[in-house]
Amino acid sequence: TAQWTAKTTNITLVLHNDGGQGPSSHTATYDQKVATIQAPASRPASVTTVAWRAGWTFQGYYTATEGAGSKLINADGTVVSAAVDGWLKTGGIWAWDGTVGSSQSTNSVDLHAHWTRNTYTLNYTMDMGISLVKITGSLNDGDKTSNGSVTVTFGQKVTVVATASVGFDISNFAGG
Repeated sequence: TAQWTAKTTNITLVLHNDGGQGPSSHTATYDQKVATIQAPASRPASVTTVAWRAGWTFQGYYTATEGAGSKLINADGTVVSAAVDGWLKTGGIWAWDGTVGSSQSTNSVDLHAHWTRNTYTLNYTMDMGISLVKITGSLNDGDKTSNGSVTVTFGQKVTVVATASVGFDISNFAGG
């Protein structure tokens, strides 16, 4: 009698983007539910995703690099529940047989981290003596003549220039 053993796939979790941290590998066995990926012990307590990077939000692991492919692993390390042709059956059951997403038919495959840049709110106050604040590099640039806020993206250079009202000098420009 023949004895059959389901293939186990070695999965390399490729983080991309310098500075990302998280697990580097996982395994999945054909025709079995993919186990949740665990974050390393070094994960900061404030982080809820299995991978992290300062200024970025981790979206999950995909079958191709940034902007392409199908999502297989959610940001929290759980497998997606929907079927993904050639990769997963409904319910997170591993169905990869080495014929898709690989240049050779092996028991190894790469899954790729997808990231999005974080955005932040920059609040400004038009105190006495300031007639105009000019902001460039934000998602809503322009000349500001009253208190407000603008949205800025992590890693993007933002320039803030304040113009003094007639009769005033600006001696410092402080954040807080």
